[in-house]
Amino acid sequence: MSMHNRLRLLMAATALLYLGPLLAGLGGFGWMLVPVFAAIFVIWLVVLRPSEWPKTREEWTSPDALVAIAARVAVQLLLVAVCFGIGRGIGGVAGNLPQFPVLVPILMSVLSIVMARMLWDPALEDAEDEVAEVSGQVLPDTAEDDGPMSESAVRSTAQAMVETLDDLPADVSETTLAAHLDAMGEHVPATALLDALANKAAESGAPHVIHKALMILTTSPAVGAAFKGAGAQALAFQVAGDDPDLLGIFARRCAAMIGADPSLWDDCPATEAVRDVASGIEDPAAANALLALAEAQDAARPQV
Repeated sequence: MSMHNRLRLLMAATALLYLGPLLAGLGGFGWMLVPVFAAIFVIWLVVLRPSEWPKTREEWTSPDALVAIAARVAVQLLLVAVCFGIGRGIGGVAGNLPQFPVLVPILMSVLSIVMARMLWDPALEDAEDEVAEVSGQVLPDTAEDDGPMSESAVRSTAQAMVETLDDLPADVSETTLAAHLDAMGEHVPATALLDALANKAAESGAPHVIHKALMILTTSPAVGAAFKGAGAQALAFQVAGDDPDLLGIFARRCAAMIGADPSLWDDCPATEAVRDVASGIEDPAAANALLALAEAQDAARPQV
């Protein structure tokens, strides 16, 4: 689904959120529903804008956070009251209020949260904001200059972006990490990003998230096609070592990459090496993923 269509559907889901209290007012239900819809509105903000809310218990109980939260709740109460009042006004003018269960408008607003979350990943938005901020810090003059960045500026930007991955938790999901890498790819070429990531992964004591990012980037179909024959996947396989988590991610994604473009079968590690590693690890899921990768390579290999 294109970004344009996704945004249009997100706007429709947001409209559904506001339609709930409007319909409740139109149905003539009591004002006691206002706090219910206000709670739904707050949940919508938490789900769609998690970065704007406290993360720890200490942050939630701090005086500044409590004031900010109270202000947000008050704003949501006001929005709901306005929508509810408009609905009551329309119903009063029409003089013929429709009859429907009270759960209908409530479920309508709840459904908007589900729809919006399915359509929009807040991790992607956060990644784009973070990458844009890093770009501005490293290259403050590029926004005023329409010319291309210099090679050194590109390398510096890529390196700074990769450094921000250190702040992500070790158990960050593949989806979130891929969103960060996609956002970075909007600002620097894949060559610079891969070089910066490979250099960071080669450092002693590099965080696990860096190695994980290397698994994801090198097994992207677009990156695989751009670096065909360069050995990027072999490098990632070597970095994975005997780590079941990294091997599982690499194997699953590499097999998917071959499925998308069978011509990339020989860019992945030799099937003998893949099967050897699979036989030597105790994690069944990772071993099965490696064996599936070897089978995908065999199936894609041209028959002589």
